[in-house]
Amino acid sequence: MARRADPAERVAAFVTRQIEHWERYGFGIYVLRDPQDGAFVGYAGILHIFVAGVDEIEIMYGIHAKYWNKGLTTEFARELKTLALEGLGLPNVVAFTLPTNIGSQRVMQKSGLAYERDIEWKGLPHVFYRALRPVERSAAEN
Repeated sequence: MARRADPAERVAAFVTRQIEHWERYGFGIYVLRDPQDGAFVGYAGILHIFVAGVDEIEIMYGIHAKYWNKGLTTEFARELKTLALEGLGLPNVVAFTLPTNIGSQRVMQKSGLAYERDIEWKGLPHVFYRALRPVERSAAEN
């Protein structure tokens, strides 16, 4: 039976993977802090992720419950979507969550992502959302 890594080893491996992602792609996860007191608010970012058999670009977030229902998560998600699609020029982004996580689904919808389909992720059903980069209008259309 294989030995499961202890928490410190898992954290070190996670940090190493995130640094490698930043170095390879130029984007990744951000730590979010309260500007008033520096308290940990959560994390959010843009990551390559292999999901439902496809390499996708995910906007992801996890916010401490103390900061829920203040519009912060939607603001983070909107900014990440804008950064990914307009700043980085990526063709699309995805986000997904458990069907029971209505709050996260509302964040996705308010951020301009549209429901695409149901998927399975880590053995559980999830709802899958996507946003496409806006098509640039040509001079002939103006």
